[in-house]
Amino acid sequence: GNRVARELYPHPTTFSVTEKDIVYLFDNADLSAPPPVLGQDRLGLLALDAGRYEVTCNGRVPADVLAYVKDNGAVTGSTLLAHFGRPPHGVPTDVIRATVIGLLRGRKLRVDLPGLGQLTSVRDEGARELLKEGAFRKAELQPAGTDPIGPRDRVAVCTFFRDLLHKDVA
Repeated sequence: GNRVARELYPHPTTFSVTEKDIVYLFDNADLSAPPPVLGQDRLGLLALDAGRYEVTCNGRVPADVLAYVKDNGAVTGSTLLAHFGRPPHGVPTDVIRATVIGLLRGRKLRVDLPGLGQLTSVRDEGARELLKEGAFRKAELQPAGTDPIGPRDRVAVCTFFRDLLHKDVA
């Protein structure tokens, strides 16, 4: 019984995150008096630094989620839930959702929501849609600071406009 469970889930997530805890990440600008579940001893989204809480995302689950997104380029919320919900992770849906919102708050992820556009902060219009199961599953997550159009692409576009359309764009 327990031995098999320990083999399947060597690092179980033994806590849950309420919607109220997740909403805290949207509503509390200065991060005063955070829910204990978001702190370093549990989820590890927030850490106390010089008397103030900062979004560090140093916990095991945030670090694993960020590494997975970086390794896979862009993933959907559904993909994250499927990957981290099964062995060897076994992370509950609410913990994954809180992690993604914490990573967004910490500016470590950007999120593309179909019909709403790109989010780079929890303050962006439409960010609260991530609280909804359907929107979260469809959301595409990418590491922050990654631009799908690189310098080489920009030069090619400018060259196209200059050579074929006779318009200089910079």
